[in-house]
Amino acid sequence: MDQNQLFTLALGLVPPWMVDDVTFKVEEKRLDLHVTLIGYSPCLYFRMVSA
Repeated sequence: MDQNQLFTLALGLVPPWMVDDVTFKVEEKRLDLHVTLIGYSPCLYFRMVSA
């Protein structure tokens, strides 16, 4: 299991949501997680949730 899968599970995300990038900066005490919606364009998703 890679770190993206680990954080996806830890956050309780289910498809089509997933963590696709993790960056940890020790000096800044910062953890950045990039969450993406697989298989949907932003415009299509907006129309789906706005309807």
